[in-house]
Amino acid sequence: MKSIKINLVAIGIGLLSISLTSCEKENTLTLQDFPDISIDPGNNPGKEIIVEPDNGIDRVNSLTKAITENGDGTYILRRGGVYYFEGNNTIRSNVTIKSEDAEEGNLAQLQPLADANGAVSTNMVLIEKNVTLENVYINAVDAATNKVPDRVLVANQPNLTLTLKNCFVDNVRQALFRLNTVGNKVLIDNCTIRNTANSTSPDNGRIVDTRANNQESIVINNSYVYCQTDRIVRFDNSGTAHYALTNNTFFNIGRHIEINYAIDVLIENNIFADCGWKLTSSPGVLWDVAMANEANDPRVKNAKIIIRNNNIFYEPTLSNMLKNYPNFQLRTGLSADAIKMKNDGRFIEENNFSEVLTFDYAPPLPTAYWKLFFDKGGSSSMGDASGLPFAVDEDGKEGIVFGKTYTFNYPANTISAIASTTGGPIGARLK
Repeated sequence: MKSIKINLVAIGIGLLSISLTSCEKENTLTLQDFPDISIDPGNNPGKEIIVEPDNGIDRVNSLTKAITENGDGTYILRRGGVYYFEGNNTIRSNVTIKSEDAEEGNLAQLQPLADANGAVSTNMVLIEKNVTLENVYINAVDAATNKVPDRVLVANQPNLTLTLKNCFVDNVRQALFRLNTVGNKVLIDNCTIRNTANSTSPDNGRIVDTRANNQESIVINNSYVYCQTDRIVRFDNSGTAHYALTNNTFFNIGRHIEINYAIDVLIENNIFADCGWKLTSSPGVLWDVAMANEANDPRVKNAKIIIRNNNIFYEPTLSNMLKNYPNFQLRTGLSADAIKMKNDGRFIEENNFSEVLTFDYAPPLPTAYWKLFFDKGGSSSMGDASGLPFAVDEDGKEGIVFGKTYTFNYPANTISAIASTTGGPIGARLK
């Protein structure tokens, strides 16, 4: 993946303009209907601070120290530099953190580092103000011990705006975003997120974990997300006002698509390849909707969900394996609440299809891990899987080489190449 940039018309949901057609007007939903995720004015006040890299010996926590000293501003990191997070770190200012502008060179790297006693914090960084990360590489493996913190970006105050743009995220154990508070907005745009996985405890490994707190917006757009043991977003029966998955490629995701319960939902132009392999012994639910009672949340009566123009497929490797496990069935169905909403005209599925694609440079599938998982009956405890590969890496060396990471391009003579809501290709097209 090259250094990538986006010319944002506006930083927020408004830039992701996608039209829906052929739905009744009252049921039409686009990302323009979502509240704008705009950066607080304090996030980019015109003050730029250049932060020199750490060396891991007598210079650590340079980034968080600079933020503590200078407050709100834009923090420019050197390309190819490493910025360590040793011990407990908290960001208490509105900041944009990004790699310096350059035509080439690896992105600045953010990485945890064990303290002098060898202890690794369970959280890479706590966040108490609005934060934008742009053109950075987050490698969540501890540089000294190779341990992985449970969580990377942890919201510790309510009503925050947290944005990832043009980033590459590698090696997350429990959750990339953990939202300990309510009312937050999360935007992930034009990113690669991989190896969000806990192979011995596969009920962990999520992009966003709401911890059952009501949120404002969660949006993932034009991103690669692959090699993940649990669900994309864990709602835990909390109410998120706006949830969108648009123009993404999801590959090897353990759990089905949890929606419960989001009020305005738009899922379109995505590729879901081998998503939901943590199968059940009854007909599996793919779209998991579980709405609250209207008495507890009046917004529920106006909830609407649109799922359209998505390619959802299981590769023959997985399908053939399941022939040996007849108790496991592929996920294709709707939950009871989804069926009820569909009967009410508020759950709209259209133009979804299944087409097996051959990607140009996809990572290997964890067939040995899958076999053990099925042999154990779908157990959430996989301690004996520690020696089996699940996480992927192109060359077996820590870090990434831009331009040589996995990609998910596919042939132009496929249905998917003309299946989007605008007649073009679906899935992510990283910029």
